[in-house]
Amino acid sequence: MNTTIEIISKKKNIPFDFWKNPKVSSMYENSIIHFDNLDNSLIQEIYQNDSTFLSSGYLVSYRGNIYAVTCYHGIKNCYEFSTTLNKTTLNLKVYFECVDFDIAILAFEKDINETSEVIKNYNIIDIFTISTEIPELNSKIKLNSMKSKILNYVEGQNGNELFTTIPQITIERPSELKTSKVFGVSGSPCFFKKTYIGQVFSYNMVKDVINVIPSYCLKYVFMFMIPNKITNLKTILLDGDLCKIKEDSEKLISAYKINKSNQIDYNIFDKEDKHFSFKKNSIIYEIDKLEFNNEGKIYFKDMNIYVSPYVYVLLNNHKTYFEIKGYEFTGGNYDKFDIIIEPTNLINNMIFTINGHKKIVIYKNMVFAELSREMIELVKVINKDSSIREKLENPYTKRNSKQIVLIDIFKNKLNSEKNTNDSNLKKLMKHYSTNNLIFVNKVNKKGIDTLEELMENISKSAENNFTFEVKKATYKNLDY
Repeated sequence: MNTTIEIISKKKNIPFDFWKNPKVSSMYENSIIHFDNLDNSLIQEIYQNDSTFLSSGYLVSYRGNIYAVTCYHGIKNCYEFSTTLNKTTLNLKVYFECVDFDIAILAFEKDINETSEVIKNYNIIDIFTISTEIPELNSKIKLNSMKSKILNYVEGQNGNELFTTIPQITIERPSELKTSKVFGVSGSPCFFKKTYIGQVFSYNMVKDVINVIPSYCLKYVFMFMIPNKITNLKTILLDGDLCKIKEDSEKLISAYKINKSNQIDYNIFDKEDKHFSFKKNSIIYEIDKLEFNNEGKIYFKDMNIYVSPYVYVLLNNHKTYFEIKGYEFTGGNYDKFDIIIEPTNLINNMIFTINGHKKIVIYKNMVFAELSREMIELVKVINKDSSIREKLENPYTKRNSKQIVLIDIFKNKLNSEKNTNDSNLKKLMKHYSTNNLIFVNKVNKKGIDTLEELMENISKSAENNFTFEVKKATYKNLDY
């Protein structure tokens, strides 16, 4: 019985050449430019030539329909999907994407059900019968008929632009699976005694282990996210250190002490236009009447494991509100609070975007974009006093506020124009060509938070005054 399928797709290549080599300019001049449907065509989407991309996946059934499941990172920026089952090539289309869990659901363009001949001899996982409980450590499992075992349960970032912390099962790399081939199994299902337990999504080269997304995540996508049309999950961020406090019973209990304030505001239950935020030195000791264990985790019965507060809320998004108990440090004293708040989508509060730099603004031979997580990974800032370091350590800000950066200059066009004699422009080009990350903070003395605001401000005047902030940086030579 076949458990894994191969998905073939065409990939849209986003030009990262500038970030690989800052000496190379004007990568966009030879790119294919697709205008979006905004009124002003200054904002454009950029792609270069297509390429073929392969990813692993598997088949599931839900309410009588058959779907292909794979990792989101394996299909992002892709189109024209297909797979071959029993020597029959079938076209697929994106049905649902969950970036948080790194899961992508593909539907067959031709209707296929559980009785279709084309899926004969393929293992079909029934969403309704999926078990969400994680097997015990050292349990023997199978990955593509290869033997492995469960080493640990951990929480880590999902590897996508969101870098959401998600639950992960760590398994050993099967001895017959060479390290050079391990990335090809991303998206493959894992089984414990013929029971589906999750899908492969990443490989830790340093520890030589494979990370698996637990089965709960896939079931949650089908049973909660898809029916409710939820594309991004919400959570609560407790940025603090574990401590011990004495509550009413005088018994020592585990708690979190918030080590720094952030600008994330949470809606308060039944109080319109009122928000709550965690202040520095505040103490949180209980969520939904559940206390923290000695590791600062909460018991999550659906998976029979303890999880961090962040993950607990992420896995319980079917609940609209969460009750938080703690103490707020005000005026030198601790005041007890018991509040019910709504979790938030952290994407809206991040200083960087998760969409790469597909969207840009071109103005007078300069290319602007919103700072993205992919850019951050490609650029390592070495100036210890730079404000960008603080932004990376605490990337949360007011909602929908993004950092705008200058990412390219069309030097060939500038050299043929008179404005190359402008002294300010010469300084800017020098910074651009000497490994610097250039932030755009103001246009005409007005702060800008999005590309739309940049476009709106520069379209009001023929002459515009930009305020740039230059950051010394070194560039990694990464292959994207």
